[in-house]
Amino acid sequence: LADLLELLGEVDKSIALTLRARDMNPDDPALTWKLAELYAVIGDFDTAQRLQPEADVALLFRMRRYDELVDIAEELMIEHPNDVMVRYLLAFAYNATARFDSAIYVLEASSLPDIAMRDTRRPEDFEAFLTLINAANRAGDRARAVELARWWVDFDHVDQDDWWVATYTACAHAILGERKLALDTLETVLQSPRLAPAPVLLDSPCFEQLKSEPRYQAVLDHIETRREELRRRLPDTLESYGVTL
Repeated sequence: LADLLELLGEVDKSIALTLRARDMNPDDPALTWKLAELYAVIGDFDTAQRLQPEADVALLFRMRRYDELVDIAEELMIEHPNDVMVRYLLAFAYNATARFDSAIYVLEASSLPDIAMRDTRRPEDFEAFLTLINAANRAGDRARAVELARWWVDFDHVDQDDWWVATYTACAHAILGERKLALDTLETVLQSPRLAPAPVLLDSPCFEQLKSEPRYQAVLDHIETRREELRRRLPDTLESYGVTL
């Protein structure tokens, strides 16, 4: 239920129910990790760090601490070579720190772009697919970036209100040089019940060209306003659920 409420954007209620679950299962570390992630989702990084002093790669991503993420993820790739999420977050961090060739290497070793174009339809594979397009574009392989971005734009995505299809389609349009389409598409993120992750909007290379656009800034402001509102109402929500941190 907490997970469903997060998808609906009601992260304060998700935190409250996760606290209930933690109180019922105090020895389950996964619940504390989930709490840390949820607090990071609403931008309360101090609380997230207190809950998880040794932040994992997912939390470091949420907090945009990319150099630390790279250091940890590179070791985890050796210990857990089949953990695709570690690879995907590492590639995103490489892009955010202008190590585009390294991002390409990691993603191609994870069977991209083929896994997104033919083999699966997992959102995380699609998200990594756009990470690869960004890396190729910034590494100088413009022809490949355009080819993959065009495939993404032409792909028959399932219509949905969630943030990720709109965000990544806007990214593809930006890479193709379709600035107005990028902004038009990005604005549909405002309709998403679930909060779009700030790192994707702030640190994906494709959006750098839009940073001076008021419409792009309005999307960022909307996301931050929602996060501020969730932080503001959280104490009352926890009280109504009879839980405390």
